[in-house]
Amino acid sequence: MTIWQRIPLTLKILVPGLIAVYLISTMKPKPEPDTTPPPEKPKPSVNRVYASPVTESLTITAQGTVEPRRKIDLIAQVAGEITHVHPAFVAGGAFNNGDILIKIEPIEYELALARANAELAQAEMQFATEKGLARQAKQQWRDLKNEEANRLFLRKPQLAAAAANVDSAKASVKMAKLNLQRTTVKAPFTGRIINIHADLGQIIGKNNALAEIIDTSVAQVTLALPQSHAALIKLHHHHAVTSNKKSSKTPAPEVLTTVTLSAQIGDQQFEWPGSITRSLASINQQSRMYYVVAEIQQPYAFKQPLPMGLFVTAHIKSKPLTNLIKLPKEAVFKRNQLYWLNNNIVNQKQVNVLSQDQSYVWFQDESIEPNTAIVADRQGYILPGVEVLSVAEAQTKVNKIQPTATAGE
Repeated sequence: MTIWQRIPLTLKILVPGLIAVYLISTMKPKPEPDTTPPPEKPKPSVNRVYASPVTESLTITAQGTVEPRRKIDLIAQVAGEITHVHPAFVAGGAFNNGDILIKIEPIEYELALARANAELAQAEMQFATEKGLARQAKQQWRDLKNEEANRLFLRKPQLAAAAANVDSAKASVKMAKLNLQRTTVKAPFTGRIINIHADLGQIIGKNNALAEIIDTSVAQVTLALPQSHAALIKLHHHHAVTSNKKSSKTPAPEVLTTVTLSAQIGDQQFEWPGSITRSLASINQQSRMYYVVAEIQQPYAFKQPLPMGLFVTAHIKSKPLTNLIKLPKEAVFKRNQLYWLNNNIVNQKQVNVLSQDQSYVWFQDESIEPNTAIVADRQGYILPGVEVLSVAEAQTKVNKIQPTATAGE
């Protein structure tokens, strides 16, 4: 038996394997460091706009519901049967100031006036009689020295009572005339009827409601404004007027803030002009909103009448604002954030947006200098501190990288 045959099979397999592993581990080539510079990371490209502060007025929007300035219940001041109503005394009817809306049966009040006149005549006759008796007693009682006796004998108490009866009778006549006048119910202003509570032939009592009416000479809309918007317009605060006799100058009329109301009726958009006439006396404690009142003169005289109860959008013209920056709407993200560039390095800033429409936003910020570059798009692809290129710079760089085509290609 040879030596090879005497070696165990395990050693025959293990030893060559170990030798092979040793040779592979010691004879493999060593890696050399790569000195090739890494490729330059591409810089994102963005559109940019430049801040240009201006002075102009903004349009502030708010919403509200059209309401009448005056809305009252027409009340009967006397009782009786309704014998006449105005043709427009129906829901929705229009009337003018002074129109007779209702007449109440006047016979009872005419009789009361006749009785009051008779009582007045009786009281005046009694007063005249007492004056005659007083003159006669004065002639007969010249020598009486007792003062109390003189007053009684001269009929002074009786004369005073007769004069008081005359005054009372005159007051009764005046009251009877007033009640007779109240049987005719006239319109206190030009307006329209919302609802009626009584009608022809109905017997009503004193202080019964006849109708609910509104004044159509002026309509108003109460508008809620946040504090930032309220500061942009001229608020009108009503205050007590004090007389100053030393000053002979007539105060200049107050210039009101203009407002335009708009709403869609059917498939058409309509507008109505108005003005901000006053602000309410307090601020809402929950929402911290300011409330101003816009008034529209003669709302039913427009080609398209402005009906009460219509929900409208108000466009208010602000006072002139300085250092106002106007940007495309795409330049602002998350409602009040923007990116501005300093040597192409992105910086983030929060701004106070004063107004916006479908295309632009307006804000004031003195820290943004004129001609500051502002990122106008792709804010989701960049972060503060990143260096960016303009779209034109990026395109120029791409053109330089691309190889120039040869004549044979």
